[in-house]
Amino acid sequence: VAVGKHGAGASVSAWNGRVVRLRGTLIRRGGRAMIEIVPGSLGESTEEAPRLPKVEPLGPRSIAGVIADGKCFLGVMNPGEGKVHRDCAVRCISGGVPALLLAADPAAQERWIWLAAPEGGPLGREALDRVAESVRVRGEMVRIDDQLFLEIEPDGIERIAPRER
Repeated sequence: VAVGKHGAGASVSAWNGRVVRLRGTLIRRGGRAMIEIVPGSLGESTEEAPRLPKVEPLGPRSIAGVIADGKCFLGVMNPGEGKVHRDCAVRCISGGVPALLLAADPAAQERWIWLAAPEGGPLGREALDRVAESVRVRGEMVRIDDQLFLEIEPDGIERIAPRER
């Protein structure tokens, strides 16, 4: 992510497919992490390219949960979720910060699933009026290494009553 309430898409897109070096601040919670990139720190690296992560399609899914922004939820804000954080999360997601679905599996253990547009692009404005509310999200689940991504269509998010979660 970038500094402030912004994703890093605009600053990193020119580097797609290249090995880079950067400086940043590590943001983390519960074994998940992202980097807030220091402006102007991206540059070409002479190191060997790392192994590409394994991408595993898992098929269609319909999952209930609550949408939050990844940057604040992983540690930039406290609390980084819920109704009290709604306005901040809307600004972050609209600025390109990756969205998360905070979901419960059948054993009621929390699962954090990254939300993306089809083909893995950033989630658009379709989620903004549903942030911090109980929702059901439908889409194609993909596992990249140990992280789950749900690629959703614009009409793939519906409000539900909290008890349906």
